[in-house]
Amino acid sequence: MTQYYAVPKFSLNRTRISNKVLITLFLIGTILAIWLSLYTLHHRTGLTSGGVVEYYLGNEGSPSAAELKFAKSTGEMLEFFHIHSFTLLLLIFILCHFAALTTVGEMSKIVYFVLTFVSFLSMMAFPWLIRFGSHPECWAGATLGAGGFFLLTTLLGGGAVLFELWVRPIGGANGANGAAEPLL
Repeated sequence: MTQYYAVPKFSLNRTRISNKVLITLFLIGTILAIWLSLYTLHHRTGLTSGGVVEYYLGNEGSPSAAELKFAKSTGEMLEFFHIHSFTLLLLIFILCHFAALTTVGEMSKIVYFVLTFVSFLSMMAFPWLIRFGSHPECWAGATLGAGGFFLLTTLLGGGAVLFELWVRPIGGANGANGAAEPLL
């Protein structure tokens, strides 16, 4: 992917159709994976703070629980977060590389990269605070917020790439040298 940085006046909008299709299929797969993740999270937690707390801390003391859940062990937490940290970092890396190829200004790209990474770090850290810290309800809300923000940044980046691939360069009209001018 980095070979495109060396191509003078490279534009996602003017790339070969095979590249457009490949990137589009990757982004569709990413959206489907995010939908599956949200569906699974909704099934496990109801997307509520109470559900998130119950998921990590269990419900052994609740006589009205429909399904008995145990608190996540340190080993279960480590296994889950090992897998997700690796795969999500790869997803972020690929998506941010595609976003870097857009005509959006450099500062906007950097802000996008940092916000996406911070939301990822938050999603990885907050569940540990639910399980082993104090005030798990507060951290559960923060976890849901971080997940929502990660979803937003992922959809925003993917949307910007798709828009530039198939519609037009985001930067707008071409400048004097023929290249699209960045927004910021």
